[in-house]
Amino acid sequence: MGSIMNIAVFLLFFSIGEIFCSPFNKIIDADWKIRENAERHRTSSYEMLDNPLLVIRRGESFNVKIQLQENYDVSKDQLRLTVIYDSQIGLKYEPIFVTVFSKAEKDSIFDESRWKAFTEEINGKYVSINITAPADTAVGFWNVTVDHKTKGKKHVSSTSQQLAILFNPWCEDDNVYMPNEEHRREYVLNPIGQVYLGSHDYMMPKVWKYGQFSSYVLPIVIILLENYGRQQGTWDLSTLGHPVHVSRALSSVINANDGNGIIAGKWNEPYAPFTEPDKWVGSEAIFKEFFDGLAEHHNLNPVRWGQCWVFASTTTAAARAIGLPARPVSCFGSRHDTDESLTIDTYFDENGHLLEEMNNDMEWNFHVWTEAWMSRDDVPDGFGGWQAIDATPQEQSDGLSQAGPAPVNAIRAGEIGYGYDAAFVFGEVDADIVHWFRNESDILGWTKVPVDQIPTTVFTKKIGNFNNSHALNYREFDEDVTDTYKYPEDSYQRRVAKRNAQENRGLKFIFDEKPIDDNIELHLKIHETYFGEFIKITLNIVNKFNKKISVSSLLNVNSIYYRGLIANSLALNKLNLEIGERGTGTHEIYIKPDEYLGKMVDFDVFKVFAIVSVDGGRIWSKEATSMLKKPSLNITLNGHIRVGEKLNVNASFVNPLNEQLTDGYFIIEFNGQRIIKKVHEEINAKETVSITEQFELTSSGYEAIVVTFHCKQMSDIYGYVVLDISPKN
Repeated sequence: MGSIMNIAVFLLFFSIGEIFCSPFNKIIDADWKIRENAERHRTSSYEMLDNPLLVIRRGESFNVKIQLQENYDVSKDQLRLTVIYDSQIGLKYEPIFVTVFSKAEKDSIFDESRWKAFTEEINGKYVSINITAPADTAVGFWNVTVDHKTKGKKHVSSTSQQLAILFNPWCEDDNVYMPNEEHRREYVLNPIGQVYLGSHDYMMPKVWKYGQFSSYVLPIVIILLENYGRQQGTWDLSTLGHPVHVSRALSSVINANDGNGIIAGKWNEPYAPFTEPDKWVGSEAIFKEFFDGLAEHHNLNPVRWGQCWVFASTTTAAARAIGLPARPVSCFGSRHDTDESLTIDTYFDENGHLLEEMNNDMEWNFHVWTEAWMSRDDVPDGFGGWQAIDATPQEQSDGLSQAGPAPVNAIRAGEIGYGYDAAFVFGEVDADIVHWFRNESDILGWTKVPVDQIPTTVFTKKIGNFNNSHALNYREFDEDVTDTYKYPEDSYQRRVAKRNAQENRGLKFIFDEKPIDDNIELHLKIHETYFGEFIKITLNIVNKFNKKISVSSLLNVNSIYYRGLIANSLALNKLNLEIGERGTGTHEIYIKPDEYLGKMVDFDVFKVFAIVSVDGGRIWSKEATSMLKKPSLNITLNGHIRVGEKLNVNASFVNPLNEQLTDGYFIIEFNGQRIIKKVHEEINAKETVSITEQFELTSSGYEAIVVTFHCKQMSDIYGYVVLDISPKN
């Protein structure tokens, strides 16, 4: 009814007084102030401004200046706006008609929930119009037309402009409002960040170029959001304006599991002839490849291949592109609780051998998802703020490979019944690890052994820009956000949260929860090991009994994929020993380089299970994960870091192995260029290899130089430098 009334009023406006015959005025030119409006709306970095496209944020005014043929006469000249959503997939929407009021009328007439416009300044033939889209406007592309007619005349003159309307974290009326300016600059405007890979003891920052301002990104994100909405069948423009629905859609359309997403996932070789997940250094190249495929084949062909950090970082880029504050977060020791029992169950036979066919739950070495910032009117107060969304395809939610938004504050409190998928995320950060040993004498055939486990930790990049950053274990820019997901270990609040979560799931355990028996303590240490060195593992067994005990100790060591799947056995070592009253026994093993080289898989991760039985009865167990350290790739720069200058980049590293490296090559990535430089000779043991490449600096701002080295024996020797390029003098 509202749209019909709008149309009626509009037609009435253009038909009154048609019998008058005086000359009519008309629009002869318009200045949509693309750059000026972009500066005010903090959108001046968007490449699409050159199309020209006006990129604005909702809830904040922008200006257009029209030129009439004759001086503007308030008593005769009439202005209206016609606003319509410009669907990128051919959907049709009703136009919105907006009266342009005078500046004096604006405060008494305007409704904050509607588009509004007024004449801000009139100077002869020139009229400046101030226009504001409501703070809940659908994100995407819009067409805005300024219509003019002379009172009593039929003739209508017009000027039109396509807009891209984004979420607005600077607007208090917007659901994505973020009050801190430093936070807005980091989580919306920063085009370069870090994502953290590796393990508890060896966290590796990887630079990521989001590219949210690239001309490819915004159109693709809007197309995919519209397409998701069409498939849902219940979406309308109000849904496209709501960050809860939009962020959930992003978690679906970044992955290609449901047939219409950007990235296809793969977690094992072969990756050829496509891009291995660890070769990506930014989202812009991913969006460009997807865009080129869309333009060439007119269908949604996914980019191959991605893994969790690629999905999460690309989700971050997509969110920032539409104005939704976002950041990737990395959870180390992340649990994948397939049945939402809030436990990660690992099964062994009576000899301590893994029963891989039964182990559906997994502990990932790390897992990366995205947080998006918004208020929530669909959950209790206090559960707004950061929301976890996860585009890595794992379990299905509502029939699709999507997860979130799950309120991080609700996860911390164990209140996991609120949308969306909070139970799954709670399990990722706080599920308990439980070992089950086959025991034919037990009524159920299994003995449950609680594990003294290493707690999960969650990290993200801290706020602020960074320069000249080394790659491996360079920790200056990380921020520990673990306490936003869970209370401190062994605290009362933590126990309450876990009980809340269990009650919410309606869990009834067959086995009573029992505290870990403290008569035996296991101290498992994996010594720091660089690629090519001996792996040393030490298990100290502390006897707190007031008696001598007989101990059977087993160390089971396997290389694993970062998602927790077993790859290859590296060692299975058993030791029987006697430990005196309140004494300590030690089980120590060494794994030679030739026993693990060729058996390591992605990220060179390995896991140790320590299983100890005392006097042929009770079992204690512990597990730990580590990864082989790699040599740092050193990058040095020679030249002025200024537009128009040439910069020499030198990258070098030392072969850490006692053997030659063969089939070596460097990959250098900078400003959209990807250069592969082969090393044509073998690299001898302990020899230094280096390359130099020259780049011309063409644009100011932050840019990253990323260099990786690969060879037959090892890969992903990694380094980067982030530049702050000064404008040309």
